[in-house]
Amino acid sequence: MKLKNLCVIPLFLCASLAHASQFASVVEAMAIKSDAGYTNIDWEDTQKIKGVKWQWPYHQSGAHNSTMKGKTKFGTSANPNIGATMVVVEGSRTMVNRISISVANSRDAADMKLLGPGKARQIPTSCDMNYASEVQKIYEFRKTGYKPLYVKYAESWGASGESGSVDFTLAYQIEDAIDNPSCKPL
Repeated sequence: MKLKNLCVIPLFLCASLAHASQFASVVEAMAIKSDAGYTNIDWEDTQKIKGVKWQWPYHQSGAHNSTMKGKTKFGTSANPNIGATMVVVEGSRTMVNRISISVANSRDAADMKLLGPGKARQIPTSCDMNYASEVQKIYEFRKTGYKPLYVKYAESWGASGESGSVDFTLAYQIEDAIDNPSCKPL
């Protein structure tokens, strides 16, 4: 009986650590050294994103309006609706501008720490929300030695609080992260 209990603890810790920074590979793919002379990554860099099953390879993004779409799973729930995650990469012909991550029905995904090591500083905007059923905040996310990324963090939950989504939009320009011309930094 004691051995059985000992085995459960490491499995729980592994499951918790497995998604402690599940989306860090998105940040790693987008990371640009502070002294680099360029501002965006190439489409090929999306191959650094781990655990996503893409609908088409990166070299076919041009045939799909300069986008890539893929799916992954957040967390360990056996229910396919809890933690179902969509990843969308958008850009121009030669580069990526932003990557969006949308996690369905998992409040466990409501944590900027999922982006991995770095410092997140909230940037107040005219569109900030912090309600029980809806949250929207804009952050500057900095990894030491790298240019900043801008992150729109949003949560939207139904009246019961059981169904909804947690969304991260990462971009090189704050305007691309916000994606709303009427929303401005304060």
